[in-house]
Amino acid sequence: MQSSDLVAERDVPTWLLAVAEDDFTYGEAIGLLSRYSLAEGMEGTDSRSMHAVLHRWCRYLGDAEEQTELGCLAARLVALCVPMQSDAEFWKKRKRIIAHGLHVSGWIIEDGGSDKEGAVEALISAARFYSLGYSLADEDRPRAEQMYQRALQGYEKAWGPEHTSTLDRVNNLGVLYWNLGRLNEAEKIYQRALDGYAKAVSAETLMTYVPALNNMWALASLRESQGRVEDARYWYSQALLGHEKTFRTDHDKCESLRTSLASLIGRGGGQCYFASTTLAEDHSERENIAESIASLTKLTVRRCQASEGLAPLRLD
Repeated sequence: MQSSDLVAERDVPTWLLAVAEDDFTYGEAIGLLSRYSLAEGMEGTDSRSMHAVLHRWCRYLGDAEEQTELGCLAARLVALCVPMQSDAEFWKKRKRIIAHGLHVSGWIIEDGGSDKEGAVEALISAARFYSLGYSLADEDRPRAEQMYQRALQGYEKAWGPEHTSTLDRVNNLGVLYWNLGRLNEAEKIYQRALDGYAKAVSAETLMTYVPALNNMWALASLRESQGRVEDARYWYSQALLGHEKTFRTDHDKCESLRTSLASLIGRGGGQCYFASTTLAEDHSERENIAESIASLTKLTVRRCQASEGLAPLRLD
């Protein structure tokens, strides 16, 4: 991310950017700290670590308002450094940031009164709360949930509950609930996201809209883990049809979905593959996901059942 982007997002104050971007000023500041053994370089990197004494000293500088502002700044800076899984050296970067994520998220959660809470809401964006939650999803899931919830509230306030960006965050919360073993909550969250995607995009677009397809896949896996085989087959088939329409039929994701469907053979009356085909039905936009793709599903399932000699599958 370029410094101009940081300024635009108000994540980094001008005074800190001035120090960070001026090699002489930065070197002078680090040199002073290093002479007192309050900062030292980390072997094999261009990073430096601060002594715990310096951390504590900074915490007691200034009044309560200044401390809150610095706490929010620290949280934003940590969130900016959270790597995505697609990043090079993801695991190495993630390991380095986790302790910082735990510290700043813990500070956010601490009770500091209404003044602190108001400052946290005003100075930390929903995107930064999401990044903190993402960094903690495998480390401290209850704390990650609190960060995700704050992120979701921010997106709902800024974009509305049915904006696709908001729905993506809803879906992330569903994944977290599943990992926490809270399957009923995960199911409700997945269904909320899927209903929302059906309203946000047209029915035709829905079956090629990757976030919605991933949501169908997740819902299928959840239903399978609950032992609801017919429902699992239904949603695996939907996800497969959509992925075949969006990617090539031999795409890795399509193969994975076929494998999942194949694993359901003998568990609830056989299995059904969706073949890539143009379905001649009117898929006008409807209010509910079950309605918006029901005709598509029923027609394709019946074709599969007829071709494989299976008993009709109840879909309603």
